[in-house]
Amino acid sequence: MAAQAEASYNATRNGAIHPEGSCRLFSLDEVLTATNNFDDTLVIGNGGFGKVYRGLISYLEWGTGELRTMAAAIKRLNAESKQGAREFWTEVKMLSKLRHTHLVSLIGYCNELPEMILVYEYIARGSLANHLYERSAIGSRKSVSPLTWEQRLTICIGVARGLHYLHAGTNQKFIHRDVKTTNILLDHNWVAKICDFGLSKGTASHSASHVSTDVKGTFGYLDPEYFLTRRLTTKSDVYAFGVVLLEVLCGRPPVDTRLVEEQIDLVQWAQHCIKKGKHDELIDPSLFGQIPPSCLKSFVELASTCLHKDRKSRPTMAEVLGSLELTLVSQQKGRTKGIISKAFQIFYQWLRFRKDNGSSRGQSKQGYWRRFVGPDGSSDRAGANIRSDSPEEKTRDPSFRFPTRHDEFDSFGSEEGPGIEDPLQFEESPGIEDPLQFEESHGIEDPLQFEEGPGIEDFQIIGEAKPGYQLVGCGFPVRGTSHCVFQWVRLLQDGTKQYIEGATEPEYVVTADDVDKYIVVECIPMDDRDRQGELVWLFANGQNKITCDPDTQLEIDTYVSKGEATFSILLLMDASETWEPTTLVLKRSGYQIKDNIYQETLIAEKFSKDLSIKIPSWLSTQFVLTCSDGSSHLLNTYNDVRVRDTLVLTMRMFQSKVLFAVH
Repeated sequence: MAAQAEASYNATRNGAIHPEGSCRLFSLDEVLTATNNFDDTLVIGNGGFGKVYRGLISYLEWGTGELRTMAAAIKRLNAESKQGAREFWTEVKMLSKLRHTHLVSLIGYCNELPEMILVYEYIARGSLANHLYERSAIGSRKSVSPLTWEQRLTICIGVARGLHYLHAGTNQKFIHRDVKTTNILLDHNWVAKICDFGLSKGTASHSASHVSTDVKGTFGYLDPEYFLTRRLTTKSDVYAFGVVLLEVLCGRPPVDTRLVEEQIDLVQWAQHCIKKGKHDELIDPSLFGQIPPSCLKSFVELASTCLHKDRKSRPTMAEVLGSLELTLVSQQKGRTKGIISKAFQIFYQWLRFRKDNGSSRGQSKQGYWRRFVGPDGSSDRAGANIRSDSPEEKTRDPSFRFPTRHDEFDSFGSEEGPGIEDPLQFEESPGIEDPLQFEESHGIEDPLQFEEGPGIEDFQIIGEAKPGYQLVGCGFPVRGTSHCVFQWVRLLQDGTKQYIEGATEPEYVVTADDVDKYIVVECIPMDDRDRQGELVWLFANGQNKITCDPDTQLEIDTYVSKGEATFSILLLMDASETWEPTTLVLKRSGYQIKDNIYQETLIAEKFSKDLSIKIPSWLSTQFVLTCSDGSSHLLNTYNDVRVRDTLVLTMRMFQSKVLFAVH
């Protein structure tokens, strides 16, 4: 039965024009059944190509032979449409070959004249445009809540990844030519997917700088240089993406004739506001209070450079992607500060709770305040644990793991200092048992003014300490702490500290560079007056060295045992500023990098002590190769951090074996 089902399934694919693709040929009867004879109640879109229907298609499940159904978006060519057979076949050919998380998937097509129909995966949440500025459009079926700023940034990053794949992720360069918010769809998990490839163009190779073609696209998104010269380049997509960035920020379409004259054209109006430094005027009202100033500045600057009149001054999509990821980090940093401020308010309320309920009276240093524990898990002084009757104990996460501290550094609860045993208790000061009692007798409004400087309590590291996983340093702010300065550190075999370049955020992604080393995070709490508190620091991974996960280690051991390994990578070409698809081949004695198109050897050398393989902490899937001749090259593992770390560790292992044999 399974074999028959498999044969039946394959028979439906005989009309696929690209054997390497996974595009299925549908009969017209299948499409009519799926759409209930093109029932207008199933229409979910209507564009230049024609109507789009939501339908149910049947398929035989691979291996079991069971009949299943799935939702699909079915696009039917309008006989009167200006788009025709050429756009139809362009889309079929491209999407039969291209597969990416951020590109819509083509399931199949129907070509029974006069009908020309495309069948796509169904994307549940509709277009980005609908969520930005069509929320209250007349005739809309339901109201749509506005996207948060962080959602919008994540969507932009997804689109940038999809465009970067088109421009540099295959053996030829593809230009979408119609990037716009109506061609960006959002699935049920808010993952962005680029659609509508009917106008797309592919270059003969990555070395081709442009395609000469008639001007096509959507008004408001057209690259001015392409419009004048008819030379289509990847920078034309970058320009259109710059318009999308403005739409995301402003929550309005690129052209809106309902507005006053100077605001009709979004790009012109935005550039005027940017030139005057009036960034706040651009923000969608639904986003007020969500965007930190540093995040807004970097986002606006990126959009502005994407829209530069000279295409040579525009960034590549790889650079756009990197800038957006940094902007998201900036956004999350701002959000972290907001959480800290909220936590401070909760902490202050807890102090009041102690006072109002009289629970502070009689509580000595054996009471509420947690102390750091030593590296062996022992308390740094007697009576360090929270009393079982404390309100904090009742709500504490049972899986909570106390942090550690080094003897050289004092925490905010240090025993040293003029007679201070506890930040809330000045027992050795004459006549003062508790600052909250002192407040009552002296009319002092805020008990925190008697505290030490800013501090952080219950400092801990969350996350798995494995390559490719993210760690987060966090804690509970006390004594006016509004933000913290972070620095991630490696402890080397000889006991020296190595500050990790760029690792100055609460979040840190563990890399191959950290394997067989100890990782520490240092944190300096600060208040709004930039006063510094005591340094707090903590080991990741429970004071154990970072190790590979077993699967990665097994893969590396296999490569080393065989004495060879091959990886598909992208090499950033300095001359063209594009990512060239290449193959890295590792051997016991050396390595080489070959161009995938012409099989030309770009880099080849023996392993030596002069070879350096580094992982910048701010580049999640990239690494820098510095050859023995001093030349440096940036490489990417197709946005796969695990492959990057496996590659780097394997390459270093080969290098170390060569160097060991020499000595």
